[in-house]
Amino acid sequence: MIAKRLAVGAALLLSSVCSHADITVGTFKKTDHTNFTLLSNIGGIGIGIEWANTALSVRGQPPLFCPPPKLATNAANNISMLETYISAHQSKDDLPIGLILLQAYIETFPCN
Repeated sequence: MIAKRLAVGAALLLSSVCSHADITVGTFKKTDHTNFTLLSNIGGIGIGIEWANTALSVRGQPPLFCPPPKLATNAANNISMLETYISAHQSKDDLPIGLILLQAYIETFPCN
């Protein structure tokens, strides 16, 4: 009986599919921009983008964007940048929002 349960459990584990769905521009457009889940995701993507930019600078490589030194960005700032960028560039609905946010950072905070 225990062997049968272990076999069934192992089969379920081996047959499970890991699914991952990026937020797309289309999903972003349809979702309430005060939605906690959306804000959390956009905030996390923004933090990752900022850390990657910092890592480039630490390695002596040119940064992708140059925000003002005392600016503290947050999910609300990121939402605003996304809305502006998507509107100005008519971004396709199937593009991942992380890519668009990166482009928005680059355009909003150019390195001169």
